[in-house]
Amino acid sequence: MPLKGIGGDFFTWQRSGETIELTVADVMGKGTSAALMAATVRATLNALKAPTPSSLLHSAAEVLAADFEATGIFATLFHARLDMPTGLLTYTDAGHGLNLIVRSDGTHEQLEAAGLPLGLELGMPRADQQTALAPGDTLLSFTDGLLDFYGGTQSALKAVAALIAEHREPASIVEAVRDAASHAGVDDDISMVAIHRP
Repeated sequence: MPLKGIGGDFFTWQRSGETIELTVADVMGKGTSAALMAATVRATLNALKAPTPSSLLHSAAEVLAADFEATGIFATLFHARLDMPTGLLTYTDAGHGLNLIVRSDGTHEQLEAAGLPLGLELGMPRADQQTALAPGDTLLSFTDGLLDFYGGTQSALKAVAALIAEHREPASIVEAVRDAASHAGVDDDISMVAIHRP
């Protein structure tokens, strides 16, 4: 949901056989410049092939280095691959940090953001991390505009987790956020991807 028709957030997801691959990103800034850089990042990620999420982001950072340097823009980004039969989630987080798993019993955990944003790598290596979605678990990856509904701070993550626990199914989560956005003053773009493992 871009704030002013165009924005710097984006998400992608695709299914290939028994694997779901997803990306959620937030390019610094708003308006045309952020939107153009977001389109460039998205196109680059879609064009690249890599065996792991971390190697994909490493390759993307190399391809985009000149664009980031020229614009002074950077992007936070979460990229993950879910093996549906086992629930194994392999991911890398480039300074994004807004990824929650709400377990079937209602408890939640925030996935660690261990890497720097794209455009601020400073030659640091990236690493893959792993966790698992058990049956009944829901993953939500989102941009910081969603936190604005709940005060805009990290403590708002508890409220987002409660929203996921209440609605569970991805379509229901999206509809709940759309409804909230229509009744609240939103100051930022919102992008999100939800996956529920039955």
